[in-house]
Order: sequence, then structure tokens, then C-alpha cells
Amino acid sequence: MTGSRRSSRKLGHASLPVAFDELEAEEDNRRASGIIKLVRQAASGGVLLRGGADHKGTEFLARSCFLFSSILMPLLLPQDRSRMAVLELDRLGGAKPPQLEPDRLAEFGAGLRRRMVDGWSRYGAALESYRLVLATKGHNGRSADQFGTLLACADILLYDHDPSGDDLEQWAERLKLERPAGDSTPDEESDHEQCLSHLLTSITDQFRGGKKEPLGMWFEQAAGLVTGDQQEARDVLATYGLRLVSQDDAEWLAVAISHQGLAGLFAHTHWAARSGASGVWSQSLRRVPGARNSAHSIRFHGWQGRAVPC
Repeated sequence: MTGSRRSSRKLGHASLPVAFDELEAEEDNRRASGIIKLVRQAASGGVLLRGGADHKGTEFLARSCFLFSSILMPLLLPQDRSRMAVLELDRLGGAKPPQLEPDRLAEFGAGLRRRMVDGWSRYGAALESYRLVLATKGHNGRSADQFGTLLACADILLYDHDPSGDDLEQWAERLKLERPAGDSTPDEESDHEQCLSHLLTSITDQFRGGKKEPLGMWFEQAAGLVTGDQQEARDVLATYGLRLVSQDDAEWLAVAISHQGLAGLFAHTHWAARSGASGVWSQSLRRVPGARNSAHSIRFHGWQGRAVPC
């Protein structure tokens, strides 16, 4: 049974917090992926359906908060990373280790719970205040909700008054994003950037100057940005369902929606194609800034098919 199923059945209809120790990056991340999927569903109160030994389905409403600890995080997709706050701990060095006696922690937890209950009436206004100021520092709705919730709860626990303008500005400045938040966090590429990077860095079977080159080099040669036979480069791209198209004084890249060459490059990734279906890469590449939404009919070396212009 996967970690996701065990967790959802254990929780049932409760909204209890869940802590996982040592959720590490491993060669086989299926267990961690199942747990992270549950976290994603719980973030929006998703409904889970599970079969039982009596062949009857059971419905769960996922509404829990999760805490993970690890040395190396397992793979997180941008949509999962944007739902989490990641805290990097420094070495203690010469600092005094924290006191972790069970009795002391139980008393501390009870005190925090009492503070939260007593100050709960302030939560809505505090959350809205933090959300608004975070939006001025590059956060979108999801990240403003994520960090605004944490800041609002901390505010209730620490103070007896509503957050002031100085406090709001100070925390917002600490959490300022250098670029607007999309599906990714500041230190990670968005999904379409990762997809395009995977494509451009994929090594082809064709040789150039006695060695195999990534597709990015063939793109540059096809576009005349580096020395070499442009037609040769365009022929190589066509074998992978790719074509540079010049139209209306603009040049754009056509990426086939379904193509064996591309299917091989994206095999074993979440952009892969399944039998009888279009490659998921086409959905991701449609989000590249400047890409066109509508698919075009493009000819690739004796074959004509639909392609995403990006």
C-alpha cells in the first residue's frame, strides 16, 4: 500500500496535522510522490476515493496540514513546491541545542493552541492584510495564500493586536520575489521552462564535427546563429518533429504534438506521450511566453501533422 493510501485511511474524516520524518530523495520516489500528491489534494480540500476489502468505496475529504523533514528533498513539481514553505536549517555550531523533552513540548503546544483559539477572531483580517502586502512584492494568489496564512497564524501567536503597517512591510520585504510568482518558486524553473530546457539539452544521434550535439546546437545552426549547413540542421530537427517556420516577418519553432522522435526524447518524464494520445510536452510548451495557442498543420520530412507554435 502506498504512503498516500495509508495516510488518507489513517486520517479518515479528521483534519489532523501530519508529520513525516526523513522523507528523502531516493532512486525510486514513488512512495514520496504518492504522499506529495495527497498534500497537493489537501491544499484545496480535495475528495479522495479508496476501495476497501469489502469492495465498497470510501470517500475522504483531505484537509490536513503536513510537515516534512529531510536532508535532501524528493523531486517536487513546480505546482507542489509552490504549495510549500521550505525552511533551510543552519548548523547549530556552538549554540545551545533546543530542549525537546516531551513534557515541555506538550505544555508548549497546549499554550500555542490556547493562544490560537483566543485570537482566532483576528485571523481573517490578518490574513487579508498579509495577502495584500505580499501581492505588492511579486507574489501571486497561491503564494500569497501560502505565506500569508503562515504569517497570520504567527501574528496571532505572538501579538494581541492586528498587524501594523511597519510589520507588514518588513515581512513582505523579507519574502519579496525577484520575479512575479507563476507556477514556480524563485529558485526553480517553471514547468514550461523545464520542458524547453529538457528539449534543448537532449543529445541527438546525429554527429556534428565528429561528436554528438544537443538539439540546442542544431537550433542555432538552423537559425544561422553558428556556422554550418542550415539545411542539414533543419533536416535533423525534422527527424524529431521540430521545424523552424518563417511567417509574417517572424520566425517560430513548430513542435509536433505527436511524434516518435519527440516521444523518445520525453520518455520517462511527466511530459511523455502515451499510446494513442498527444504528448504532454505540447501542453507545457504552449505556456512559453509568446507561444501561439492554436495548433498548425506542419510538414516534417514526408509527414504532415499538427504542431504547437512556440
